[in-house]
Amino acid sequence: MESNDRDSSDSDSSMSSPEADAIQTIAVVAPYLQSYYAKELRNTSILQGSAYFKELVESDSEMRFYDVVRMRRETFFELLRLLDSTGRVSSSDSVSSGEKLLIFMYVLTRTTHRATGERCQVSGATVSSAIKEVPAAISIVRTAFIKPPAAATPARITSSPKFFPYFENCIGAIDGV
Repeated sequence: MESNDRDSSDSDSSMSSPEADAIQTIAVVAPYLQSYYAKELRNTSILQGSAYFKELVESDSEMRFYDVVRMRRETFFELLRLLDSTGRVSSSDSVSSGEKLLIFMYVLTRTTHRATGERCQVSGATVSSAIKEVPAAISIVRTAFIKPPAAATPARITSSPKFFPYFENCIGAIDGV
């Protein structure tokens, strides 16, 4: 029995050795280093974001453009012109304002940030930036397209006991907006 006690006390003393401390430190630090310092290139496609945008824009197929962006090419470029006029969606050295709108529409219509980054060959930060810039610019130009309803309660509501006074001053589907 005494030999077992000695073995356990020997193993306890070996666990507090400098080597054990170093191993524990490495076990804690290694995953951090692997996550943040040993990065692997992801966006290595031959067709970079600007080339994909150019190919899509210059494609003969209007249907392909519509399938990707979910709007007609003319509508896309009119929206791009309006957004450019706000100054809120600006081209950078690596990503044009058109590419940012494409990224926004791509995320809006179908997929995740990561899949969009892979398709457009841009970083997650670029995708996030586009998703912040484009809606901010859209909110500036929205008044040109979205008109708030009249302040007066529609006659259809005021003349019906079924709706009035329950829906007085309400806006939405019932008043035709």
